Amino acid sequence: MTSLVAFAASLCAQRALKGATWADGRVHLEPNAPFDVDEPALALYCEAGKIDAREWQLGGAGLRLRIEMFLPAFAPGGIDNSRSSALAAALFWRQVARALLNADGASIWADLFLRIAGRVQSAETVFEFYEGKDNLRIDMRGQVLTLGESLAEPEFGQPPAGVWVDLIAALRADGAETAMLADLIESAIRGADAPQWRSDAAMLQMAAASAALLGLDPAAVSDIPQAGVVAVEIVVDEALTDV
Repeated sequence: MTSLVAFAASLCAQRALKGATWADGRVHLEPNAPFDVDEPALALYCEAGKIDAREWQLGGAGLRLRIEMFLPAFAPGGIDNSRSSALAAALFWRQVARALLNADGASIWADLFLRIAGRVQSAETVFEFYEGKDNLRIDMRGQVLTLGESLAEPEFGQPPAGVWVDLIAALRADGAETAMLADLIESAIRGADAPQWRSDAAMLQMAAASAALLGLDPAAVSDIPQAGVVAVEIVVDEALTDV
């Protein structure tokens, strides 16, 4: 089962991991389409864990976060994975853990992730193999983390409070694309229906200006001059037409 808490936790994890590992910016949040794995990459999936009726009412039942690490045949640093990817996977995971645990204390996104996700109760290792370009093997090593004491779902129809205020502020400060997500999350918490165009733009991680240019914002479209028929009067000088 998905939840607003699960989405918020995985979003914060994605932002914390970008630029912090071998994957650099190739950190995909619940991807629906294939992506390039010729270079190290990460994919994140998060959902609410198993809950009973009491937990459903009180919230904070826990999450399951799946972190997939894709390693090409040759990892950064000249590590050859063609025979074994154990060393590269260990180093890659250490980078991931360091970023999410906010070991440097400098990442606002890692801090938000820890406040939302709670503590790790258990971890399960997963691995699969894929075939990349030139028949080179791509290793997928991952961890499925069961997180307990996660943040409760926000109350319906109430203004954002606590960590939700900090999350929305961080999204608005991070850029135009994430600002659209902030608007969508705030409207979901307050209970106000967001305009459909804002929902569409947020799902596409599109800034308001870009949404307007594509015609998603009806108000912006109405401000664009519409094409029409222009009447032109042509006056002919008869003196110039005489032969």
